[in-house]
Amino acid sequence: MTPPTAQPTARLTIAQCAALESLLIDLERHTRASATLADEHRAAISTGDAAAIARCIAAQQESAAQLNNLDAQRAAFLRSLGLRSTGAGGVTLSQLAAMAPSPRADALTAAAARIRELLADAAQRRESVRLASLSLMAHMQGIVRQITRNLSETKTYAPPNRLIPAGATAGNLDFTT
Repeated sequence: MTPPTAQPTARLTIAQCAALESLLIDLERHTRASATLADEHRAAISTGDAAAIARCIAAQQESAAQLNNLDAQRAAFLRSLGLRSTGAGGVTLSQLAAMAPSPRADALTAAAARIRELLADAAQRRESVRLASLSLMAHMQGIVRQITRNLSETKTYAPPNRLIPAGATAGNLDFTT
């Protein structure tokens, strides 16, 4: 196991601060959009609008790709500074922002804190979508079971591992003649 690296103490140049600021702005914008998409997806599930759900899923996949691209840019930026981006000793956005010269460090640190809060909020909204999806799926399974039972003449189709006693059959064949 490699020992964790020490906290970075170097200062960022003006150009590096500008690059970090641009990255933070993009991360904040795309994270907000991701949270909004989760809300739209939840609303589409609530109304049962299959077309809207499909649009939301496509938009969320695009948003996730954009966020993954921004995370790759973050990792590349850290590597260009000779810093680790993940794992033990990895540098966080807040730590990176603190490496900026004093007047810019406060604004960059605040932006990093906003992103952290937005990420937590977006994750909570996506969890809400997941739970709504599970609820809708359970509802649909119940409807399918109910329809299956009502359409079965023998009434033998029931929830798994349960048999509904059969009533009179719909037709009889006489094998005696």
